[in-house]
Amino acid sequence: MNKNEIVEPHTRPQNTSLPFPKPFTAEWTLRRIRRDPELHALRALQSITHPERSQEATLGILQTIKELDDQTALAALKLMQESKRYIRGRKGHQLNLSVVLKTLEDQRAFRTTALLDSGCTGSCINRQFVNKHHIPTQQMPIPIPVYNADGTRNQAGPITEMAELVLAIGEHQERIQLAVTNLGNTDLFIGYEWLRFHNPNIDWERGNLVLNRCPEACGYRHPTLQSQQLDTFQVNQISNELEEGDQVFMFDWQGYQDENEYWQKQLHVRRLKSQEDLHNLVEPDYFKEFPEVFGKQEFDKLPERRPWDHAIELVPGFKPTDCKIYPLSIVENQALDQFLDENLKTGRIRPSKSPMASPFFFVKKKSGELRPVQDYRKLNGMTVKNKYPLPLIPELIDKLKDSTCFTKLDVRWGYNNIRIKEGDEWKAAFRTNRGLFEPTVMFFGLTNSPATFQGFMNHILKELIDEGHVVVYLDDILIFTAEVETHRYLVRRVLEILQENKLYLKPEKCTFEAWEVEYLGLIVGHGTMRMDPVKIKAVNEWPKPKNKKQLQRFLGFCNFYRRFIKNYSKIARPLHDLTGNKMWN
Repeated sequence: MNKNEIVEPHTRPQNTSLPFPKPFTAEWTLRRIRRDPELHALRALQSITHPERSQEATLGILQTIKELDDQTALAALKLMQESKRYIRGRKGHQLNLSVVLKTLEDQRAFRTTALLDSGCTGSCINRQFVNKHHIPTQQMPIPIPVYNADGTRNQAGPITEMAELVLAIGEHQERIQLAVTNLGNTDLFIGYEWLRFHNPNIDWERGNLVLNRCPEACGYRHPTLQSQQLDTFQVNQISNELEEGDQVFMFDWQGYQDENEYWQKQLHVRRLKSQEDLHNLVEPDYFKEFPEVFGKQEFDKLPERRPWDHAIELVPGFKPTDCKIYPLSIVENQALDQFLDENLKTGRIRPSKSPMASPFFFVKKKSGELRPVQDYRKLNGMTVKNKYPLPLIPELIDKLKDSTCFTKLDVRWGYNNIRIKEGDEWKAAFRTNRGLFEPTVMFFGLTNSPATFQGFMNHILKELIDEGHVVVYLDDILIFTAEVETHRYLVRRVLEILQENKLYLKPEKCTFEAWEVEYLGLIVGHGTMRMDPVKIKAVNEWPKPKNKKQLQRFLGFCNFYRRFIKNYSKIARPLHDLTGNKMWN
C-alpha cells in the first residue's frame, strides 16, 4: 500500500474505458477531458485545437464535449484539429448546375440549381429551402462554428443541423450530407470536397461537366464517352459573390462518420503490453534515453541496502504488543491471498516469528476496490519520532510563480523503494488469518515513513533542489523553468539521478513541458496559483459534519486553502468554536 492510495473526500473521476494514448492526439485529449479538472481539460483541448480555430476552445465547448459519448466526442475533437473549412474561403471557379434533390424516406423530389464552386470546401443547403420543403434534418452533436470569408466568426451563429438527401445530376445519384445554413439566393452549394472525391472532367471555359472518373466507392459507372455524352451537363458560369451576412461553413460530415466507426472499434479496455505502447505515453526523447526509468512495470527485485534504510527505533522500556485477528469475508480472504502471494513472491514481505504483531484488515475504496491496511498505531506510539521535516507546501508553491514550463514526475512504488533497516523488520510484523508476516520494505502507515522517504529524495536531488528549479514532496517531483531548453536539460538531469538510484516512474501519471500544472492541490501556471477545481467541488459537496471529529477533518481540509479566502479566520470561527466544549444540537 502506498501514499497514493489514500481515499480523499472527493476523488477525480476515472474513465477506465480509454487506453493510454499518444500525447496531443484526440484520444489523449478525450482522456484528459474525462479525468482532469476543468481547467486542465481546457488546456488539453486548446493544445490540440488548430491555431486558426483557437477561439473555439472555450469552457462552453468543453462542457458540450464532456456530455457526449466517447464515439461522438472523439470525432468532435478530431474536427477541432483541422483547419477552417470554408464554404467561400478563397476565389475559385464557379458554375451553376441543374440538380434534383430527393428525400430518403418519402422520395419527394425537388429540382433546383446548385452552385459548384472550387473555392468552397464543404457542401451545404439553404435553411429557407429546407424549411419551405419540410426536409428532415439531424441535430449536430456539437455546434459547428461559422466564419465569414475573412476568417472572423459570423454573428448569425453556428451550424446545428445536417440534412441527408439524394443528389441527382443527370443519371448520377448519390447520398450526400449537407449542412443547413443561410446561403442568400442560392439553394445549394457543392464544394471542393465533392469535386475532389468525384474528380469530374470540367471545361470551365465552355461550362461542361463530365462524371467519367468517379471512384469505386461512388458506385456510378460512366457508359463510355465514345458512344455518347450522357453525363455531360451544361452549366452557366457566374461571377456573383456571397452577399453580406451569408455564412461559411467548416465541417466534414463523412469524416465525422468515419471517426465514429473507427472509435467504435477502438473502445476496448487494454493494458500496456509492450515497450511500444509505453512509448506513446511520454516524450519520445526521454523514453529513448531512459527506457528503464519509464519501462519497468513489475516490482521484481528488492531495492539495495542504503544509508536511508528505514530504522524503527523503539522507546526504552517498550513492551511487545499483541493484536486480535480480524474476521474477513470471502471476498476479503481472496484479496488477502492475492496480497500475500504477490508480496511474498517479490520479497516485500516474509514469514515472521516476531514477538509482536499489528492487526491487518481491509477498507473499501470509493471505487469498490479493497485496500489492505496494517494498523500500526500501537507500534507508532512506541516509536521514537524522526523530526526530519516535510517541505512547507506554501514555500514550495511560492517558488513556482514566475515559471512557464513544468514537468511533473511520479515515482513508482513510493515508500516500497526503501528497505527496512536490517534487524528491524520484526517490529513491523502484522498478523493475518494466514499467519504472521513482516515487511522488508517500508510500508505506508509507519510513523516515520514520510520523513525517511523525504530525506532520501532530498539527498539524491540536493544539487538540483539548491539550484532552485526542482522541488520534491515525497514521491512527487516538479521541474519548473522559464525557458524550454533549460527545462529539458534539467529534466534529463533528474532522470539520470533516478536511473542511478534505481527509481522508476509511472508515465501515465507524469506531465511533460506543460504551461500549467496541478501540484499539491493547487493549479500553478502563468504567474498565478489557484485552487484545484476538484478540491473546490469537494468542499461544496462535503457532507454536513455530525460530530467534532468530522468537523475537525473538514476544517483541516479547508485550512490548506485559507490563503485564497479573505477573512478566513472570521468566517471559520463559528466552526472552530464547535471543536471546543460547546454543546452540539
